[in-house]
Amino acid sequence: MLYMGIYTVEPEKVEESYKKLAGKWVPEGVKILGHWIDLAANRTFILWEADAESTAKFARMWSDIGKSELVPVMEIEKYMKLTQK
Repeated sequence: MLYMGIYTVEPEKVEESYKKLAGKWVPEGVKILGHWIDLAANRTFILWEADAESTAKFARMWSDIGKSELVPVMEIEKYMKLTQK
């Protein structure tokens, strides 16, 4: 399944987030498809593919330095095919 994650890092933890990014920051079972940062450098947007269990591990890895919002998503073309009668 595809997920879009929006991670907001607490200002005092930005340096810690950089250290995490330099290490192993993606658990096994998670395939990163895209990763962006806002220009203020306090939010990142990550698109990945994984099962629910791997996604839960991924979210947990970052819970100590900020807030995460996880949204299951689907390509619009696939959605349209599923919903057309």
